[in-house]
Amino acid sequence: MIFLSIICSSIGIIVAVIARDYKMANALSMLFYLPPAWVSGMYLPISVITKSSALKIIAMCLPFSYPVAIINYGRNQGLLLLFDSPIWVFILISLALSIVFVALAIVAFRFR
Repeated sequence: MIFLSIICSSIGIIVAVIARDYKMANALSMLFYLPPAWVSGMYLPISVITKSSALKIIAMCLPFSYPVAIINYGRNQGLLLLFDSPIWVFILISLALSIVFVALAIVAFRFR
């Protein structure tokens, strides 16, 4: 959950830098949060996502998918993952995504 929190917080900082007022920030935050949350497995079950090759490709490109897979695996180890790899691959990808998003947030905030 810590990876997901770091990624969401970093996206929030980036949205705060981009937005000119609170209305724009609200719209951008919904745009950057809700569609990826649906396709990453937060709301839509992974079994539905893995049945569709298009949804699976989209989910693999979204940053929320990997931390959500770790959370789902921790809750029920019998669940499917996005692709056939051990859980440590998802942990490494989540760590890398967290580092990238924190770096992007720092750069965006510094050069605003």
